[in-house]
Amino acid sequence: AALNSCLTHVFYSNTMLLKFYMFAIMFLCTMKPMEEKFFTSTDAARITGCTPRQSQYWRQKNLVVPTVNTTGTGRNVYYSVSDLLQLKVMRQLLSVGLSFEVCKDTLDSLRKLEPQFFKETFSYKAKKRFMLWQQSPQHMVELSEFDEEKAIAAIREGRPVIPFWTETVGHQLNEEMELFKQKLLQEEEEILKIEYEGSFSSVDLSRLDDGSTILDIALDSTSGGKITRK
Repeated sequence: AALNSCLTHVFYSNTMLLKFYMFAIMFLCTMKPMEEKFFTSTDAARITGCTPRQSQYWRQKNLVVPTVNTTGTGRNVYYSVSDLLQLKVMRQLLSVGLSFEVCKDTLDSLRKLEPQFFKETFSYKAKKRFMLWQQSPQHMVELSEFDEEKAIAAIREGRPVIPFWTETVGHQLNEEMELFKQKLLQEEEEILKIEYEGSFSSVDLSRLDDGSTILDIALDSTSGGKITRK
């Protein structure tokens, strides 16, 4: 009976490993294009580096509104890749010390100047270069296409100039999403590993005549005799 119980656990454990590999294959083979995927607010925070509080505040201000935007307590919102890109732009602008209002105006300007950047997130090929700059001490900081001569002149006069390359931001988001995808697979593997290791918890460990246990025999049979008993 003990041997039958052990073999049942061995079968279960091997089944769990098979489930993981099948999951990984299905995940990679059936994955939709990036633009068709949606992400929870928690996922969006992990990918872009924005805090949940920031994304919630921007949603309330109608600055970055999730594509699936439900209302009510306990309801989830879902961000598209285009939404993530907008969060990424806001995160990058804030990281250089710009105020919320300047970041908001810059994102609005970028949507108008280069709408395809958000509509074709990863198929977008144009390498547009912009700059945030102050035309004169009387002007506010604004977004415009990069002009090397104007940028140098502004810097010489002590006026701020911040370069902004669309290609760089898109590339960074792509890398962060790939890293996020790898972490999801690792987390799934860890969960299945815990289930696999815990599958022997109720096995009868009573020793046989030769001093070995049923668990020793099971492990030895599943590893090709490579288990070293202590």
